[in-house]
Amino acid sequence: MAFTIKGENASIEHGEADSFTINKKKNTIELTGQNIASRTEEYSFKDGVFSVDISGVKYDYYLKDSEAYNNALKQYGYK
Repeated sequence: MAFTIKGENASIEHGEADSFTINKKKNTIELTGQNIASRTEEYSFKDGVFSVDISGVKYDYYLKDSEAYNNALKQYGYK
């Protein structure tokens, strides 16, 4: 999944949902889209890593060009 976050709103370029809204006070995102039932999930964001369970499995997503992003690229053989 790839997405862009601007403020409290995010658009999803690749994934089942079309977008999500972030509630920073509650650390939740509300996923919306034509191909999914709208739902709210908890997330965490620390040191450039956005972690969320949107499909029954928790995944980490990396802030582009962060140290965590660059380390993940190396770990998975992309750099």
